Amino acid sequence: MGSLLVVVGASGGVGASSLATAVAVRAARARLGVVLVDACPVGGGLDVVLGAEQEVGVRWSDLSRLEGSADGPALLVRLPSAEGVRVLSFGRDGAEPSEDVARAVVTALVAECALVVVDADAAGGSVASVALGAADRVLVVAGDGMSQLSALSVVCGLLAAGSGRIGVVMAVCLRGPSSTAGPVARVVESELRWPVLCVLEDDRVMAGDSVRGVPPGTRDHGSTVRAADVVLGWAVLDRRGAA
Repeated sequence: MGSLLVVVGASGGVGASSLATAVAVRAARARLGVVLVDACPVGGGLDVVLGAEQEVGVRWSDLSRLEGSADGPALLVRLPSAEGVRVLSFGRDGAEPSEDVARAVVTALVAECALVVVDADAAGGSVASVALGAADRVLVVAGDGMSQLSALSVVCGLLAAGSGRIGVVMAVCLRGPSSTAGPVARVVESELRWPVLCVLEDDRVMAGDSVRGVPPGTRDHGSTVRAADVVLGWAVLDRRGAA
């Protein structure tokens, strides 16, 4: 049984999808079986972030008629992949599966992979709801501005109230300059009682790579990679140590 990590953007534009993708790529580099799951139906497709949008394979819309349990091994080999990462993304239509289908698929993938990384947003949806209900780790990515921290407070409250799994561990990743991260982190930890796991600074390396179609996490340097490595250790190694 693998670890299920859900990365949630508290607001738009904070880099949650890029971080989730980078964590999956870093996991693949560490020779962990990993699959990246899209829970944002209007996000444009997580396969695009990974650079697998041209790859033939199953998307969520292809699974809408699934009944009963899902065959994990058979599903994995039919998913598009890039950088050693299999990805289950929404198609361009953004059609969501039912919660029963989402639950069957997520359960099957967790049973087959060391790590399942789910990219979700605060708006929720069937896939996000199922993933959050089964998660081992939930990481909320938030900006360090006043309005973004206000959104973080709301999202954290909703997630804490709606978490359906005993033992789920929750943390925050702050998006902003490291020079201001310390004071903001202390406020977040004091007010929300959630630990700040890492800081995600603006990443010129990743910005340049995205123009060239290089997925986040591919390089061995840059702030996104540093944050992704911290999250990966927290999601997999820390969980194994606590087991």
